[in-house]
Amino acid sequence: MSGIYREWGPVYRGLGLEPRPIAPGGKACKLKGWQNPMSEAAIATSLEAHGHCGIGLVTGTLLADGTHLVALDIDHDAYTRLGWVLVREPACARIGKKGVAIFCRSRQLLSSEVFKLPGLLRGAFGNPAEILAAKKLVVIPPTIHPDTGQPYRWIGKPLHEIGPEQLPLIEV
Repeated sequence: MSGIYREWGPVYRGLGLEPRPIAPGGKACKLKGWQNPMSEAAIATSLEAHGHCGIGLVTGTLLADGTHLVALDIDHDAYTRLGWVLVREPACARIGKKGVAIFCRSRQLLSSEVFKLPGLLRGAFGNPAEILAAKKLVVIPPTIHPDTGQPYRWIGKPLHEIGPEQLPLIEV
């Protein structure tokens, strides 16, 4: 039986990342305690049990170059270009329904940070961005977005095709 998590989980695990199964029709992980590192045996079990699911990655994971994987998650199209400029034209990002998640790295294990801007855009949107860092989850392609029914897609190169040194280094 094929599936997104079954196919792509081993690819991202091989890169030293922490893949997790994403419930079909949602954005949540199927596993309890998903924030914690998993053994190879636990990954194999999850691939068998949840291979049909989508895929997400745990942020804050230590990369091969000694930095940590983080994502700048911009939840509104009006702020996407600002994020792009702040991280200087990043090599890798993903898009779902709106906004963008820009993959970056950090020297320190950052705590996640929500950026609140109350009253912007006619009061309709007050949390335009979040740093997904320690023990957060970012859904990645080709997982199907629950609202659009379409796969998330990469902007620039897919994360599995680039080395950590190509991800912008950010400090908060």
